[in-house]
Amino acid sequence: MNISYSFLSATNMVSCCDIEIVLDKLGTSGVYSNYDTIQGEVILKVHTSTRFNAVQVKMEGISRTILEVMDPVALMTSTGTGVGQYSQPRPQPIGHKRSVLETHKLLQDTVTVLPSPSRKNRLYSRSILLDPGKYNFSFQFRIPLKNKCTGSVSLSDEPKTTEGPRNNRLLNDYQVHVERKLPPSFSQLGHMALIRYFVKATAVVRTSQRRTLEATAYEPFIFLPLDDCNILMSNDMQAYTRRGFVLKNKYPEIVAASNPARVPIPQERKASAPQLITSTSSSGFLKAFFSTPGRPVMTKAKSYNGVRRKPLGAGTNPHSFSFHVKPINVRVVFEMRMRHPAFLIPSRSPTYQLYLLTKSPPEKFQLFNGMSSGLGSVYLRYLKLDLVSITDCFVSSYKKKVTKTKTIYENQSFHFLLDLACTQQSKPYQAIGKKLYEIAIPKKLYEDAIVPDNVPPSFRTCNMERKYKLLVSAGFADHEYATAGTVVTLETAVEVMSGMEPVMEDPDVGVYASRTELYRAMREAHSTSPDNVSNGTVPMTSSDGLPTYDEVVKETNHRRTFTQNDSYYVDIND
Repeated sequence: MNISYSFLSATNMVSCCDIEIVLDKLGTSGVYSNYDTIQGEVILKVHTSTRFNAVQVKMEGISRTILEVMDPVALMTSTGTGVGQYSQPRPQPIGHKRSVLETHKLLQDTVTVLPSPSRKNRLYSRSILLDPGKYNFSFQFRIPLKNKCTGSVSLSDEPKTTEGPRNNRLLNDYQVHVERKLPPSFSQLGHMALIRYFVKATAVVRTSQRRTLEATAYEPFIFLPLDDCNILMSNDMQAYTRRGFVLKNKYPEIVAASNPARVPIPQERKASAPQLITSTSSSGFLKAFFSTPGRPVMTKAKSYNGVRRKPLGAGTNPHSFSFHVKPINVRVVFEMRMRHPAFLIPSRSPTYQLYLLTKSPPEKFQLFNGMSSGLGSVYLRYLKLDLVSITDCFVSSYKKKVTKTKTIYENQSFHFLLDLACTQQSKPYQAIGKKLYEIAIPKKLYEDAIVPDNVPPSFRTCNMERKYKLLVSAGFADHEYATAGTVVTLETAVEVMSGMEPVMEDPDVGVYASRTELYRAMREAHSTSPDNVSNGTVPMTSSDGLPTYDEVVKETNHRRTFTQNDSYYVDIND
């Protein structure tokens, strides 16, 4: 590990030449990933005859955090009279704010383009005279899989030296680095937390006084890491999250009345609902039916058209009839199912399925002739999906958590009928001896709930970590035009993927004999995985409707644009 404390200085302005970098972005759309080759040219424009010691090109990646902290502790300042000699502390007001900075170099590779390799070993070629003109120097780098982290820390806006007991304590706290897969470019929190990748070109000019000046150019590029290969190997499992709710004092819409003459003539109509609702089967639950967040299952296709029900006439009040039944409380469970591990891919279709479940068989909600009584009528009135990002930023012993919520879908005008008279027995529950019945909420209702392209994948570095939660809020009512209802919210940890497919061949190792070997190799650089907030996992079957990672990622052949904030492109200094 290499820890360095250095003073920042402005780049020297050199009037004898100009330098710029041009990257070849053909085939990448400007977004690079692990094992990609970055190539381009350094263009050096020399205005007057000048001697150059060297022209170097570096590929770098840095992870930087800056926190504003309250620091009532006085800083010790060195007297400069000897080792270990300090002046009295300079007190600062209680509540004084200051900035603390931590920077890690995640990636660094260097190539010298001038002098050329053929001249580099010649002792007499200490500098090269270039006449006025334009010079092009080609370069290329290959991005590795994992970071090779080195770091530097400063205690304030102006970096300090390592003198003083507080700095020594900071140095001791800092000697841990995380070696794992390279994180993505990150600029959503501005200057507080930044992961930036760039190419730097430096021309070292030799002056007549045997001093040197540097002309420097920077060219940022966007990086998205490959997804972990374990996502390819876990498609045989699924996860679920669920929560129960109760529709109180529910009356059926068709009952036997005390005065038959008052019963209106039946006018049958088909329930408004999706053309076909599919579900699948699985096995195994760890907890009982009405437990908090858990993990899923599914069933078999059935059409709503097979069950008919009679609607209430406009303005009809069910309480105006003389009922022979008492109102009951209908207990229902709202459930979300995802493949395990739960994942989302920005700019791709949703990877989850929503369901309603009940302990009661469909016959309870039907008349003797198979028509729906309306007792099981549940109307979806509201649906909202939020992606919550949690970013932990660290500077030595300081930490700040930033939580932001982005609404990816919201609809407040649904009047969609989900009739419990149409449920099918859930095969996974049946496999463990429980009789539960389910109906799927059609995916077409929330197919537009797509994570934006600029959302970075989950990651962790030495000084920051990014995690996500998915919140699904649904509003249910017992009749179509109810003015009030029940809002049920599900919450589950998810891993946001990059959408960059894992490779089955490592250029450094060769072809892997199996996915298991690739899994072992990638696991060493495993990015952060979601917290286990569910009650268990159950197997998938070939008839399950949850999409695989391959199916989702191959919806398009184009790489994500993964746009960054303006802060990514300014104030570049390594």
